[in-house]
Amino acid sequence: MIGWLVQAGTVFVPDGTYLINALYEDGEGIALKSNMTLRLSAGATLKVIPNAAENYSTVSIRQASNVTVIGGTIQGDRYAHQGTGGEWGMGIAVLGSSNVVIEGVTAKELWGDGFYIDRVSESVRSRNVRLHHVVADRNRRQGMSIVDVRGAVVRDSVFQNTGGTAPSAGMDLEPDAGETVEGVQIIGCKFLKNDGDGLVLTAPFAHNPPGHVRNCAVIGNLMRGNGQKIDGHNGNGLALWNVGPARVVGNTLEDNRGHGIMLWTAHHIDIGANRIANNAMHGLWVINTSVKNTIHHNTVVGSSQALDKDYDNIHLADGASANRIQANICRAGNRAKRPAYGVHISSTDCKNNVVLNNDLRASGVSGAFANRGTGTKAAGNRR
Repeated sequence: MIGWLVQAGTVFVPDGTYLINALYEDGEGIALKSNMTLRLSAGATLKVIPNAAENYSTVSIRQASNVTVIGGTIQGDRYAHQGTGGEWGMGIAVLGSSNVVIEGVTAKELWGDGFYIDRVSESVRSRNVRLHHVVADRNRRQGMSIVDVRGAVVRDSVFQNTGGTAPSAGMDLEPDAGETVEGVQIIGCKFLKNDGDGLVLTAPFAHNPPGHVRNCAVIGNLMRGNGQKIDGHNGNGLALWNVGPARVVGNTLEDNRGHGIMLWTAHHIDIGANRIANNAMHGLWVINTSVKNTIHHNTVVGSSQALDKDYDNIHLADGASANRIQANICRAGNRAKRPAYGVHISSTDCKNNVVLNNDLRASGVSGAFANRGTGTKAAGNRR
């Protein structure tokens, strides 16, 4: 059994299963300090001893710098957990730390999240955190949560099969009150078959003082088959709630049980060159006073798989205004269920949107373009 680990330099863990008392010191099983590398061999597993705690960290990096974790598996206790409360049993928690690298680690079956990043206080934030080639699988609450950070990169990783308690997202960028998530890049990752959203960026409206999510980029990822158990406004490939600015470029979002991409009170989002295909609801849904977003050069195909002609490829509603919809390709697709419209602006409180040079041929069963917006400028669209 391994408990508290405090050491500089490199610690190597060979093949084998090692039982971790995740409650050893204030809910931290293995605590890594500054200037340290924890290297696990491919066959090494750190396995949480079942407990009843609401909150624990299998590996904790708290107020440290220049820390690296490489390889191996962290296995939680979700299937043998002895309590029913809480949702914060974590695999690796990065708390108020800087210059952290996590590479080639699998975190699975945690009571809470596979990976977690937050601050310790307003003056002790996490900065420059990098995750490469990690896997989060079958975790109960989230594959990964980012609550407060200044600068992070998550690259070439997999977040899949999350479920058990909401939100059940593959990854969730969600600050608590007064916290900020900024400068996060998510590149070349896969978000597969999560119960909730594949990836969500959200600053909850109820927080006072408010949190912020800004200057993040979502580039070249795959979101497929999300929304396995949670429908409605969840279960999207990608959801952006009350955030901006951000870039969403070159992603594939397909066969999700919610919307492909949802913008809810989002602003200054650059959504370009994505493939959005065969999602259950709208391919791209822009709603609830989402403003000044640019949606361009996307290919949106075969939306409305939940119910024939009930959803659209691109849909604006409820005060979505001053958005630019330009040079997209929309198609109805060849499945039995097809979208109603290629582009649909459905309410009069959607003002001053621009719909320009889109290819909307054969894009909806009911029509190519429907507009009830006010002051809409439409030109050069092929129907």
